[in-house]
Amino acid sequence: MTSPKAQGATEYLVIFAVVLIIAMVAVGLLGFAPSIFGSANESATSLYWSSQKPIRLDSWSAAADGTVSLSMQNNGMGQIVLTQVSFSRSSDLSNPDISSTLSLPIQAGRSTTYTGPQVLSPANRCATGTSFSYYLTLYYTDNGQPKVFPGAKPIVGHCG
Repeated sequence: MTSPKAQGATEYLVIFAVVLIIAMVAVGLLGFAPSIFGSANESATSLYWSSQKPIRLDSWSAAADGTVSLSMQNNGMGQIVLTQVSFSRSSDLSNPDISSTLSLPIQAGRSTTYTGPQVLSPANRCATGTSFSYYLTLYYTDNGQPKVFPGAKPIVGHCG
């Protein structure tokens, strides 16, 4: 036969252990919350850029040396020529942090990759392992007519 004090102490320890486990699980889930929301932001941005016309962005990356790579497809009916890409850390696209002038023809339905070596100025580069967020403005010609596409969402990712 056990004493009532021993039974009470055992019940107390069991309840304390259950509460401690629940607390550890809750802290663990809260610790992962920023990475969950970061993935959701990347998914929303990816969905936005992959549904744009006539230039669809399929993927992108940024490196610590300022190199940016954009994988894109022409969803339009005719050839377009990408003439400039502007990057901005803020949604104020009227004053971009840096622009890259080019002449990159993309046939209708075709994909290409633009890689701008050291496109980003040292002040706007990301550090390896950190996340980046750049608003893009794409300048292009369509049938000889100049066009501008200011992206409503930034490209986001992790700096490589």
